[in-house]
Amino acid sequence: NETELIVGLDYPPTEKYQEGYMKIIDYLDSVKSFLKITIIKHQHNLGAIGNIEYLIKYVTDRYDAYIFSEDDNEFSPNFLEYMNNGLEKYKHDMRVYSICGYNYPVNMEEYTKNIFAFHGCSAWGIGRWTHKFPNITLSDIQKMAYNPINILKVLIKAPDIFITLIMMLKRKEFFGDTSHVFYSVINNKVSIFPTISKVRNW
Repeated sequence: NETELIVGLDYPPTEKYQEGYMKIIDYLDSVKSFLKITIIKHQHNLGAIGNIEYLIKYVTDRYDAYIFSEDDNEFSPNFLEYMNNGLEKYKHDMRVYSICGYNYPVNMEEYTKNIFAFHGCSAWGIGRWTHKFPNITLSDIQKMAYNPINILKVLIKAPDIFITLIMMLKRKEFFGDTSHVFYSVINNKVSIFPTISKVRNW
């Protein structure tokens, strides 16, 4: 009841998706429990990246922070509380790039804190600040990836994603999460993760 929900509903790419599109419209009409619900119905198909970039521009023109999700995430009851607290707590810490709701399936039994900082990034429920993420698109990050100095930084600081980065450069096919990890590494940023994941992806 403190959050505006903004939905970017892309237009079907072909006629065969029209039935599913109408089902989504019917479902969205039944969604309640938010402070406000804004549904942006595109008049032509933008595709996933186009829709995401449109939404982020829409939101950053209006708010100083936002929480992004795709449509196949299921959240814990305290997900919004966790995200909002994190967005407030780290608002002025320029090293913190984002608040992530998902934690990777790793054994953390011996770790006693509720959160941790890591150069990784997961878009399965992620919070960001407008002033820390000014008008940077996936295309901008891709251009940075072709800089040999930046590639060397990744090799030294985050060898765990180096192979993935080289694979993306070779295929000229960039994945969103890995691109943001790359951006974090070359700019000395971290994201905040929950010890116990607050998101399930379907």
